[in-house]
Amino acid sequence: MKFKRYKLVAIGMIALAISYTSVRYEVVKIESDSMQPTFKEGEFITLKRTLFSSNTFVRGQIIKFNTPSKPNVLKRVIGIAGDMVLISGKETYINKKNIGHFELIERHLVSHGEHNQDGYPLSVYYSELDTGRFNIALTGVVPEYTDNYFIQSGMPEGQWYVPDNYVFVMGDNRDFSYDSRYFGFIPIEQIQAYYEP
Repeated sequence: MKFKRYKLVAIGMIALAISYTSVRYEVVKIESDSMQPTFKEGEFITLKRTLFSSNTFVRGQIIKFNTPSKPNVLKRVIGIAGDMVLISGKETYINKKNIGHFELIERHLVSHGEHNQDGYPLSVYYSELDTGRFNIALTGVVPEYTDNYFIQSGMPEGQWYVPDNYVFVMGDNRDFSYDSRYFGFIPIEQIQAYYEP
């Protein structure tokens, strides 16, 4: 009788733990290479769900959200409310500070096949934001498609002022990422989850 009670309590605790975990966390499959070299296409990662829209997000955090054309998009927060984001060539500036590519970490030739995109070799650099250092990939070959940039009213092309309750996001694979440069800001209430390394 006592054993049966302990068994029921144990089963209840396990069920509670599973319920909590499924509510608080989710596993997603990386569906594109726009976050390369941080994540590779086909890789599975665990994200922490945002339970309240009042969550505070910081520069450097990787978030999940939906766009009108694609669900479950993962990008890195580059700018938060009040930030001035400027893209000039391959350089990225936040509030006039260059957060672009500082130091070449490694260069992969097409023949190596590990880091390449559509036949272009990717060079991996480090960048730094509030959450610390992270790697970004650039080809050095692919031109910026500034003609398709999102134009914010009253701002010059390639420059954005992040409004309250929004973030500006970019993929780590800078030359092959469809992100805020093209579709604009992400409302904080649309952020569904974030990555915690």
